[in-house]
Amino acid sequence: MINARLSVFDFHTKMFVIILAALMPLILFLTQGYLPSISAYWETPMQPLFIITNASTSYHLYGIKSWRLSAFLLLLLTAFSVTDYGMIHNIVAVLFFISCLFPLYTTNHYKFVFWVYLAAMPIMIGSMFVGESIAVIAMCLYHALVLIKVKRLSER
Repeated sequence: MINARLSVFDFHTKMFVIILAALMPLILFLTQGYLPSISAYWETPMQPLFIITNASTSYHLYGIKSWRLSAFLLLLLTAFSVTDYGMIHNIVAVLFFISCLFPLYTTNHYKFVFWVYLAAMPIMIGSMFVGESIAVIAMCLYHALVLIKVKRLSER
């Protein structure tokens, strides 16, 4: 869980990162068209958005103890481009999505998000991009809800 002392700046910064991460798949799709996976957009002019979003999301997640492994794996998959290190990138991407299952499952908050996230996994077989997008949006929804709850608690 996030520290209950949350400044207005921290709240807005974290919420911006969450919203950016949630919108990234839509932005990629609308600007570049449909590609097989989110990582495939690395080879488009949207590469800076991919890097900035993943790096800032990784930073945000690292501040949450139960999400540190996921944060590290997200940073690694961003560091190893799909173009130059395809095999490493793909292995780390799979590990990232699997690692996110644990904090979503073990939390006592917003369990429905775990089920939405889990449902995205088989969708990835048919369309990696659609499955990844659902998983990313589910994670963002979870973190937004937790952040809002922490903000309310810190205001008391």
